Amino acid sequence: MTTYTAFIQPRAGMAEQIAEGIGRFAANFAAQRRYRQTVDALSGLGDRELADIGLSRAEIRDVALATAYRG
Repeated sequence: MTTYTAFIQPRAGMAEQIAEGIGRFAANFAAQRRYRQTVDALSGLGDRELADIGLSRAEIRDVALATAYRG
């Protein structure tokens, strides 16, 4: 007759999972803030100033997304 002994492994520590979740939340919050700040700053420029830096008003959101989430 064989006996089977199971060792219950605790999941990847609950504290680590919570810390990772908080880290992701903080990173997303910071990225959203950078997005909003970039949109606000670029929206405050005039069309001439935007043209001087090679942007049009239609590109503001794309630039803000790239700045906040990809860069």
